[in-house]
Amino acid sequence: MAKREIPEVNAGSMADIAFLLLIFFLVTTTMDKDTAYLRTIPQKIKVDKPIELEKKNVLLIKANQDQFFIRGEIFANPDEISDYIIKFYNYNRNRVGEVYNSEFPLYFYTNVADAERDFNESMEKLNKLKNAGVTSGPKYDVLNDIFTKAEKAYFGLKLYGGPIPTISGEAHVRIEVKELTPYSTFAKIQAEIEEALFTLRDVESKKLFDEGYGSLSRKAEAEKGNKELAYKVFLLEFLYPQRIIEVSPKN
Repeated sequence: MAKREIPEVNAGSMADIAFLLLIFFLVTTTMDKDTAYLRTIPQKIKVDKPIELEKKNVLLIKANQDQFFIRGEIFANPDEISDYIIKFYNYNRNRVGEVYNSEFPLYFYTNVADAERDFNESMEKLNKLKNAGVTSGPKYDVLNDIFTKAEKAYFGLKLYGGPIPTISGEAHVRIEVKELTPYSTFAKIQAEIEEALFTLRDVESKKLFDEGYGSLSRKAEAEKGNKELAYKVFLLEFLYPQRIIEVSPKN
């Protein structure tokens, strides 16, 4: 009996099919994005005696694996954290020189004349350096940086058009997250802080400039040379500064 011939399988197109399948999965697969927050980490400073801050200036947010606490109070709904941060910033804002709530930061008025004096002094020092022929180097860079900040402060504060309510320089949000707490919990706290600050600045921006904070920020980023936009953004961030401190739990 003759042997039956087995037909050969044509595998010439298998490589093409595998390549097409690979492209299909690459196009249709959704990749999870990492959640992260960029922060400028300050250098560690050694102090002989810890600075004692008044409780009203510290908004302490704690978190463990499944709970959030603000000033010792449990927040079952973490979406309400931003509301409390807004309250922290705004509670005494319109009470300068009046009866205030001692549980929240005090406000005072910033004098534009002081900002003008600092601006003129920094400009005079920088001009002296330029007249001496120094237009580069470490000393020039330092004075130029001081002048740039003083310029933004002076012309930014002038835009307010009246006494400038300024929150205490010690007021800040402090984050204390225990070990083994999911990063998503930490990210949620950061998101709530950013939401609160954006809301505060956005409301003030629409009130002062009839334009949202997000729009102004994007324009200022795109038009680096536009000083007026830079002054406006500076003012909004001066009125509602972002001060965040992250600490390790003591226990």
